[in-house]
Amino acid sequence: MSSTISPNMNLVIPGVGTELGPTWAQDLNADLSILDSHNHSVGQGVQIQPNGLNINTDLPFNSNNATLLRSTIFSPQSAVLTQPTDIGSVYVVNNELYYNDVTGGHHVQITNNGSVNAGAGSITGLPSGTASASFSGGTFTWQSATATAANMDAGSYIFRNATANSKGLTLAPPSAMAADYSLTLPALPSSQSFMTVDTSGNMSGYASINQGIVRTNLAPVGQQISATQISFTSTAFADTAVPNLTVTITTSGRPVMIFCQGIGGGGGAFQSANVTSNGNATFKIKRSDIGFISGYNIPSPGGDFPPSSVMYLDTPSAGTYTYSIWISVSPDGDATASVFNMALVAYEL
Repeated sequence: MSSTISPNMNLVIPGVGTELGPTWAQDLNADLSILDSHNHSVGQGVQIQPNGLNINTDLPFNSNNATLLRSTIFSPQSAVLTQPTDIGSVYVVNNELYYNDVTGGHHVQITNNGSVNAGAGSITGLPSGTASASFSGGTFTWQSATATAANMDAGSYIFRNATANSKGLTLAPPSAMAADYSLTLPALPSSQSFMTVDTSGNMSGYASINQGIVRTNLAPVGQQISATQISFTSTAFADTAVPNLTVTITTSGRPVMIFCQGIGGGGGAFQSANVTSNGNATFKIKRSDIGFISGYNIPSPGGDFPPSSVMYLDTPSAGTYTYSIWISVSPDGDATASVFNMALVAYEL
């Protein structure tokens, strides 16, 4: 039988008993040369299978890449790797991925409990769509989407000048708030102005500094005038309300002036007391929530008095109040108390 060729290395296989020397010796020498230089690449012998390897030391790639890997499966370590040969390595400790940097020898934890480990002070929720946090040119920029600013939810803000060791200005909310609310800054006024804020939190330019806070710039104050009492006389010992001289006013908490004024008439406007030597007449102002707040007695011999004799500066809190005029005479004499052509006024200052 003549010689044959092997399928993997193209070796000449002499035929037993049929191939004679020196051809047999020449083929054998050629085969030995091929065997001596083979490297198990294609055409250089059967490629080595994984079960034919026993890697028991570091496997160098001589600065070449490991390519066409489907994945890399690490053997979890119980602690970070600290050998000098471990720099620049990626590995797993327990359930987390680590990297040992080359220059600092730092053990950098890459994952943390199923997420990327961003470290202390990290911003959670990023990336989320196109939301971002960035820093450039001395300015942090927070965006909820591309070119769209994001809201900030924080405690007090401390504002500083962009210089070293600048003092800080703290902007803080009230210490106790019943509910959330917003303050909206105003547009720039046309001139330097006072600023106000309404109950919805909207700030606005109120009045020019040049005008000042004068009466024409303030909200209208409450002013109420009662109906007129043309003529009323009482000889009752008990306090008696003068008909018509009653007025109701809603106040903002500023002082309220209570007084009587004349409304004209043929006989003029006045209050009158006809008092004997043993008696007196009393004129009083009453407030609905607390009773009488002012009054004065007219002793003998009495007389006529202008409406402005009845006057009182009241200081109630904000609310709605009714004021009225009451008169009476003492029981120890013969007296009368009268009112002519008068009205009662309540005016918030």
